[in-house]
Amino acid sequence: MAELIKKYEQTIYNFAFKICRNKDYAEQIMQETFYSMVKSLHQFDHNSKLSTWLYRIVANHCLMMARKAKSRQFVSLDDEENLFEDKYAADWSSIPYKDTENKELKKFLIQQYRIYHLTIGLYFYFEMLKDSPLKRQQKLLSYL
Repeated sequence: MAELIKKYEQTIYNFAFKICRNKDYAEQIMQETFYSMVKSLHQFDHNSKLSTWLYRIVANHCLMMARKAKSRQFVSLDDEENLFEDKYAADWSSIPYKDTENKELKKFLIQQYRIYHLTIGLYFYFEMLKDSPLKRQQKLLSYL
């Protein structure tokens, strides 16, 4: 068992660090991974490499840690310096009903533009037909 731990220790730490980007979390995940490995080694089915199985355990532990960290985010009211950090503020740059209104308005305007474009095109087409050379000749002959 010690040989397995020594063999995969650095690999597991590096992989955990790449996911978590935190040295302490990576060390904790490495320990939890080896604990899970020892506890569940009898479930390893040998259809894949041991390293692949360990990577999956590391990824699962990282996901669990991220969920825990996300649910524990809070700010002490006594900590005035960090109380108003941007990461604790809601993002109001995009308000859902405004986005919906803007999408509907854009869709309506595009439809109206197409109708207008078609109408103007037809108008100029018929005006052009009115002033065709044949019509102009007929007008000139009518004055004679």
